[in-house]
Amino acid sequence: MGSRFITPFSHLSRNLCSLLAGSLTATADLPSPPPQAPLTIHPGGGNPVAEAEVNPHLLPDSITFHSSLNQHGIDYSVGYAVEVLGNTSGGFDRGAVAEGLLKLQLDLDTEGLELWTGGQFHASALYSHGDSLSQRFTGDLFTFSNIDAPDALRLFEFWYEHAVVPDRLSLRIGQLAADEEFAGTEHGCLFINGTCGWPGLLALNVPSPAYPVGTLGARLQLSLDQGWILRGAVYNGDPYPIGDDGRPENGHGTHFSWRDTLSLVEVQKLWNDGPEATGLPGGAKVGGWYHSGLFEHPRYDSQGLSLADPGSSGDPQWNRGHWGAYVAVDQQVWRESAESPDQGLGLFSRLGIAPADRSVLEYYLEGGLTYTGLIPGRDADGLGVAVVYGRMSRHARALAADANAFAGTDDPLPDFEMVVESTYAIQISPALTVQPVLSYLIHPGGFPGNDALVLGLRATMDF
Repeated sequence: MGSRFITPFSHLSRNLCSLLAGSLTATADLPSPPPQAPLTIHPGGGNPVAEAEVNPHLLPDSITFHSSLNQHGIDYSVGYAVEVLGNTSGGFDRGAVAEGLLKLQLDLDTEGLELWTGGQFHASALYSHGDSLSQRFTGDLFTFSNIDAPDALRLFEFWYEHAVVPDRLSLRIGQLAADEEFAGTEHGCLFINGTCGWPGLLALNVPSPAYPVGTLGARLQLSLDQGWILRGAVYNGDPYPIGDDGRPENGHGTHFSWRDTLSLVEVQKLWNDGPEATGLPGGAKVGGWYHSGLFEHPRYDSQGLSLADPGSSGDPQWNRGHWGAYVAVDQQVWRESAESPDQGLGLFSRLGIAPADRSVLEYYLEGGLTYTGLIPGRDADGLGVAVVYGRMSRHARALAADANAFAGTDDPLPDFEMVVESTYAIQISPALTVQPVLSYLIHPGGFPGNDALVLGLRATMDF
């Protein structure tokens, strides 16, 4: 039998219904969903000293050392991000947290190492530490910070990629993270909310390998003419298993197992891409997924009764498989000048859908705009505003309505969670960025009320 996956919201709803029926089931066996997206800390390495105008690393001699290693097919990066976030109103309570992420990365090029052509080895490790604003103060589902993770040192990715046909067909195999290649948007990378990286539609609905957890898998990518890219991947469908004692079995990223499968397919089209292009660059992705595990119904038990019904067995109805689809678009809509192609206004959007009878989120919509170099003399700074909306499953809403009907109450029904984030990334130097953020959380946790206003500041460093 395949793995059974209990969604966070339906688990909470089932416990509510058990209380109404006069008994309480244990809640300690359910792990919190992982944050949706990794922080990408760009090392800025790989540039010969002769081409570099400034050192993109905090350590004075790093660029020389990087350059010497690059000549032998070796590249590495060391990045660190630290942030302070404070909930000023709403949520569970007012308060502030501090958290940080250290990311170590190593890449080996087999041709540079004089071994064989077309090969690359990659390894990355993470050390995350600090408190979670979402868990302690705001209660939002999307995970407020994309570096939010349990305190641990863990192996993130460890894979080998081979260019089967150079510049055309490549195969990657090993421990992979899906959010490194699928469903992302270029302009959305500016924002710190986890869902702006790995979308909540996937993170909340299916167990998926995304920050801070990678898993065994294989990815095949085909690059065609005129900017077309096709990619598909198959991953272990249970990347963060929980043992019988209720503890995570993959807390350090070294638990290599395979239970069920998660398959992802994506078609990408790029336009006006590359140094020869004269138009405004952009791109679009259309993708989908299928997970082979078992997923509980948000409303009905195994006999077809509402889980809120006092006569219900409390055993949910299990559905085989989970699937969904998404579309993502990036587009630069205005450029300051041909001499500064990166400076200007960009837009991005993502939307997706998943089946209501086995999902936390049924619909997902995200959009925003960014501007690079708005202030004269601050050409690398980034300003952005993003809005994210996730609609809760209609069956989860119906279950809450059933609970009210049986208990004679009038409690709020789940409807949606929404996030509005504004941020400004200030590049102090190529190796140091300081980023204030202001975010408003509407219906955190998917229920009306307790809207939260959060202020934060992040610093990102490359060594």
